Amino acid sequence: MISEIIILSSHLEPLLKKAYRNDVINAKTTQLFQEKLKDEGTTHVPPHFKVGTVFFFYVRRNGLYFVATSTNEMSPVCVIELLSRMYYIFKDFCGVVNEESVRLNILLLLEVLNEILDSGYIQLAVTEKIKPYLTCEPVVMETSKSRQDDVAARLFGIENKNVPSTAANKTVIRSSSDLENRKNEIFVDVVEKLTAVVESNGTPSHLEIIGSVNMKNFVTGSPQINIALNEDLVVNKGQIRGFGHSVQLDHCSFHQCVRLDDFESKKILKVYPPAGEFSVMTYTVSGDIPINLPIRIMTFISDIKDSRDVDLTMRLRCEIPTSCHAVFVTVKFKVPKSVTSISQHLSHPEQYAELNKGDQFILWKTSKLRGGTETTSQFRLISQTGDIINKKELGPVIVDFEISAYLCTGLQIRFLKCSDQDQSHVPCRWYKPGCDEPERDFVQFTYTTNK
Repeated sequence: MISEIIILSSHLEPLLKKAYRNDVINAKTTQLFQEKLKDEGTTHVPPHFKVGTVFFFYVRRNGLYFVATSTNEMSPVCVIELLSRMYYIFKDFCGVVNEESVRLNILLLLEVLNEILDSGYIQLAVTEKIKPYLTCEPVVMETSKSRQDDVAARLFGIENKNVPSTAANKTVIRSSSDLENRKNEIFVDVVEKLTAVVESNGTPSHLEIIGSVNMKNFVTGSPQINIALNEDLVVNKGQIRGFGHSVQLDHCSFHQCVRLDDFESKKILKVYPPAGEFSVMTYTVSGDIPINLPIRIMTFISDIKDSRDVDLTMRLRCEIPTSCHAVFVTVKFKVPKSVTSISQHLSHPEQYAELNKGDQFILWKTSKLRGGTETTSQFRLISQTGDIINKKELGPVIVDFEISAYLCTGLQIRFLKCSDQDQSHVPCRWYKPGCDEPERDFVQFTYTTNK
């Protein structure tokens, strides 16, 4: 039985608290959780721990902490899954979940929590089933308002209507203002996360890809959506990977609304989508994967004559097609404790680098790196302690980045068809490039990739 649900900001300030039982009312659970994270650090506290007689479960999503407490020992996997699902339900109803949206939609979120849990027992955890019982309308945030528009609104008192900037920030609740004008839309995103361990000579020693086909549904009624994947798609299911250029996945799992009648023969997924956002299919690929790494890094280290300092040069090479580009590229490089400061020379004015003295690593950031190009940074590692810098203590290098419109596995969506025999809705058609007439069986969708 769950005693209470707490939502805290990134600074551990309480934003929302809903108590279901009175067994922890005197335990000061919020204060205990805050002290635990402040004492041990946010990166070292496990997602499930116990303080006194109270069990704590939490997840961190979009900078916020979603916390559940209980005086009874419960399955951590079950509670953490509930908290994760709770975040996505909030996202379906509010469009975006951050500190400001939680404050603006606190009454709506309390209504949602009343439907999800009753006296600490799970009742409903599906957006479509909760939606009919809500009375509050969401306050939708403007996430892409320019600074000029914001200043103009403040100076001249212009009232700006808050609307979401992307499909990811739209709500599934139709407000009274857009009830007639809102389109029936379905958005599909393919997301892959690549994890690679690379030796010093550039040879990958471990590769793993975790991907998912995500759908966000704004269509009224209950249409059948057919998603067609690559015709040469092969699911090995633990068997040895074959040769050739076909798309080969190790394991796949599907949402309960997916029917696999034509998956083996035609590679088509029949989906009866619920309202809101969910994962249609998740898949994994690991082992000896025949792919080129999207970004390669090369490091060069040299001594400086008559000095204890060391020169460090890093070069990033983007190996993706020239039509794509990597964004939010971050490089972390471990340095010895004897390094007290650095001097730097970066190849672009928009790049940024600093030395984190607490954890002893160099953080180098570049906002954008186009495919087929490279960028270089030069650092002088300075030691003012009198100790010689041990070059064997340099590294490892960790590179994080995101890429749109690029998939390492080669998975593609050939088409997306909407079948509705009852004609209960009219979907917004997707226009093919170069066509004057809309394709009758297609529904609008987006197609992006992040790694």
